[in-house]
Amino acid sequence: MLQTICKIAILVASGLLIAAPVSPVNLNNLTGITGLIILFSSLPALSGSYKKPTFVFLILSLFLFVKFELSFGVLVGGVNSMLAIAAIVAVLQVFAIPLKLGNYDQALQRYLQVKYKRQISLYVFLSLITHVLGSFMLFGSVPMLVTIFQDSLKKMVPDYKRFLASALSRSFSLVTLWGPGTVNVVLVLEVTGVKWLYVLLPAVFLAFLGLLTSVLLEAKLHLKDQAVLAGDHAAAEGYPESVPGADEVLEADEGKGKIRSLVLISLLLIAAIFVMENQHILTGTTRVIAAGLAIALVWIWRYRKRPGLASAWQTYWDNSILVARDLAALFIAMGIFAEAVNQAGLISYLQSGLNSGVAVFGPYSFLLIPPLLILLSLVGIHPFISTMLIGKIFVSIIQIPNYEILIALSLLLGSVISFVLSPFAGNVLTISRMLECSPQEVSYKWNGLFSLVFFLEAIAFFFILKAWVL
Repeated sequence: MLQTICKIAILVASGLLIAAPVSPVNLNNLTGITGLIILFSSLPALSGSYKKPTFVFLILSLFLFVKFELSFGVLVGGVNSMLAIAAIVAVLQVFAIPLKLGNYDQALQRYLQVKYKRQISLYVFLSLITHVLGSFMLFGSVPMLVTIFQDSLKKMVPDYKRFLASALSRSFSLVTLWGPGTVNVVLVLEVTGVKWLYVLLPAVFLAFLGLLTSVLLEAKLHLKDQAVLAGDHAAAEGYPESVPGADEVLEADEGKGKIRSLVLISLLLIAAIFVMENQHILTGTTRVIAAGLAIALVWIWRYRKRPGLASAWQTYWDNSILVARDLAALFIAMGIFAEAVNQAGLISYLQSGLNSGVAVFGPYSFLLIPPLLILLSLVGIHPFISTMLIGKIFVSIIQIPNYEILIALSLLLGSVISFVLSPFAGNVLTISRMLECSPQEVSYKWNGLFSLVFFLEAIAFFFILKAWVL
């Protein structure tokens, strides 16, 4: 019963958020109450990794509300500050429906098996398809791609676990530098007040730099242009030779068409949000919800005559929407705590602790943000939490025109590296569980060198960018 209430409340909240910017009536209290319903109806079913931090934030928030006699308006403001993130995750899971109806999983698997004969080209393909799919499927793309490609890669790559884990974890994390619907981007834009268009180009450049660095490191240190264990090279490795038949080639061509469709969907989402922002239609987070929902529904309409449509919708209702449930509870609790800290005046104490660092580094203080986020993530503090608090502090401390752009990019960089380097990161934990390896292997062993090299490259880029922005 509570689970059904939670799912209904998530969908209602999404609708209210879309309606709020154009409604003649102020919907803040209504959305706030809906967010509280989501929070309290999801608490009994929270998974282990989300339960502890959610309850910690709620207990601390309760203490602050009692101690400083904070009002109901503070509670509503805290709920609303993070509610849009949960709504985005819930709405964009609708993309799983056309992917299922269009048999994209089978087509991509066959395309991989038939078309790629070298490990490095296969690695590039995995990185790019993860990046494209992650731009609109968000975190749901990670377990989906592991499921699609794991069995095939076992037969094609000797060290398939490292191969798959490094490609997926890096490429998905890099999309959170610029993807308009990703939680990381939405959170950073909310905290800093920067428009998505202002960070898009440098963020895309950093993402491209990260993908290139990932591929070059793998090519140099691990793959070295080795052939996959299939096709013409199978016999030399002790595997039975397999030559693709006419049907397989036809299916591979179908996979190529599916890939073009995925790229088109990603570009349509970006273009829709770009136009809406340029024309001042809706607000930052609601643009993502509205654009994503509209594109997904049009895509679903294309497959309206396919068998299994009702079943796909049922799967969304039973499973996909629940991806947002745990995230919603955590983010709402975080939002309440952050608003309580702010209204209680406690943020001034955190500001004073960073003022000395700002005084020493001056206009280069934004360079403190990435290593600070990374260090906090390594001791188990989620980048979303540290991003929210540190971002607000730096924005309030340093009042330099356009400086918030550098702060936003620094927050994005620190979070992205944390997502691949921290053994506590959600994508690292998911990949390690599905591939039956330790989180430390995925994070430190397989992504450690990449994280260091990419960090140094990005810092060098920031020095150049500072001279242009300020």
